[in-house]
Amino acid sequence: MSEKRKRSCSFLIRLTQEELDLLDEKVTQSGLPREAYIRAILAESRVYAPPPLEYHELKNELRRIGVNLNRLTMVANATGSIYHKEYKKAYHELLQYLLSIDDKLQSASRPVSK
Repeated sequence: MSEKRKRSCSFLIRLTQEELDLLDEKVTQSGLPREAYIRAILAESRVYAPPPLEYHELKNELRRIGVNLNRLTMVANATGSIYHKEYKKAYHELLQYLLSIDDKLQSASRPVSK
C-alpha cells in the first residue's frame, strides 16, 4: 500500500439482499461513491441528493433576468426615469422563476439519509 494513502483500514460487511438494495438505492440518490456515502453516514452528516439538471437552467435564466434588471436600473440612474413596462415585465419574470426555483430546490433537497 502507498505510504500516502490515509485510509489503510478496510473491513468486510455482510448484508442481506434487501439491505444491499437499500444501500445501493441511497448511494445512487446521493450521487456519491459508496465509500464516500458510508463515511458521510459514519460522520453523522446529512447526505443530500444533487439538484436536478433543470436547476442549472433555472439558475442561468435567473442570471439573465438579473442582467436585464441591472440594465434597467443603470438607465434609470443615468436618465432619472424608468421604463415601467419593461421593469414590471422583468420583475414578474424574476418572481416566477424564483418561485419555480424554490419548488425545485424543496423537492430536490430532501435528505437521502437521516
